[in-house]
Amino acid sequence: MATLFTKMLILFVVMLLAFNKNSSGLTSNSKIRCIGKEKQALLKFKETLRDDGDSLSSWGSENDKKECCKWRGVKCDNHTGHVAVLNLSTWSLTGKISPSLLELQHMKYLDLSGNNFGGNYTPIPNHHLGNVSSLQYLSLGGNYNLSGGNLEWLSYFPLLRHLDLSTFDLSEATNWLELVSDNLPLLEYLNLSDCHLPNQVPPTHPLNSSLYLTVVDLSNNNMFSLIPDAFGRMISLVHLNLAYNDFAGRIPKSFANLSRLESLELKWSHVTEQVAVVLDKLSGSEKSLQILNFDSNKLSGTLPDFTRFSSLRELYLGGNKLTGTFPKSFRHVLPNLVVLEFYGNQISGMLL
Repeated sequence: MATLFTKMLILFVVMLLAFNKNSSGLTSNSKIRCIGKEKQALLKFKETLRDDGDSLSSWGSENDKKECCKWRGVKCDNHTGHVAVLNLSTWSLTGKISPSLLELQHMKYLDLSGNNFGGNYTPIPNHHLGNVSSLQYLSLGGNYNLSGGNLEWLSYFPLLRHLDLSTFDLSEATNWLELVSDNLPLLEYLNLSDCHLPNQVPPTHPLNSSLYLTVVDLSNNNMFSLIPDAFGRMISLVHLNLAYNDFAGRIPKSFANLSRLESLELKWSHVTEQVAVVLDKLSGSEKSLQILNFDSNKLSGTLPDFTRFSSLRELYLGGNKLTGTFPKSFRHVLPNLVVLEFYGNQISGMLL
C-alpha cells in the first residue's frame, strides 16, 4: 500500500511540474517562430536600403531564411517570438529609414547608429509612434542627414532609458530641454552632441529626468547662454560633456551637488572664472572626479591646492590665463594622474 501511495505521489508531482512548465510557455517541445507580420516589416525596411557590405544577406523570404529571429542583428523574445532587439550599428547602410519598423510594436532596443541614412526628414512619423511605446533604447546617432524635427515625438517613448540623436539636425527643437525632461522620466543616457541645438538654453528649468540621468553629452552645439543651473540638479550624473559651446560666464554653485561626477568636459566653452572658485564649486565630486577638462577657456588665477581631488587621472587646463608657479609636490598629491596639460598659460617653476 505504501509503495502504491509513493508511486501515485511521484506521478502527481511529475504532472504538477509538467503543468507549471507548460503554463509558462517553456515546454521542451515548444519552438518560438518568427511572427509573419514582423518579418514582412523587416523586409520592407530592407527594401529601402542600400547594403554595399552585404550585412543583411541573412534577411530574406526563402525557406532557409524564413526565421527572422535568426537574422543578423535581430533578437526575439524567447517567450513570445516578437522582435525585441534590432541592432544594425555601423553596418555602412545607406538609404531611408522605412516607417515599417514601427510595426515592431514590442521592440525594446533599436540601434541604427553609425550608418548613412539620409533624406533630411524626421525618421519617425508622428502618427505611428504609439506603436512602439515599449522602446527603452534608441540610438540613431551618427547619421548626418537626418532631422529630429521639434522632438515632440519623444512623448510616445515614456520608457526610454537611452537616447542618442547625435549629429541630428535639431535646430527646430526650440524647447528641447523641456521635452526631454517632461517626457522621459526614466532617462539615464542622453547624447545630443553636434545637433545644431537652438542657442538659448533655459538656465533654471526643473528637470523631471534628473533622478536617473548619468550621462549627458551636449557638446559641439555652439549654444550661447549661461551654463544652466539645472545640470546641478542631476544628482546621478557621472559624465557631463558641454565642450565646444558658448557657455559664457561661471560654473553654477549647484554643481556642488554632483557627488557622483567622474568627468566634466567644458573645453572651448568661454568659462570666465578663478580656477580656485571652480574647484570649490566642484567640492561635491572631489572624491569621484577623474577627468576635468577646461582646455581653452578663460580661467584665471594661480593654481590651487588639488589635494582634495586625489582621484584625478586627466587634467586639462591649457589655453587659459593661469599665472604663478606650480605648487610644491604637485605630482605627489595627484597619484593617479596620467594626463596633464598646462600649455598657453603663464605658469613658471618646476613640476615636482
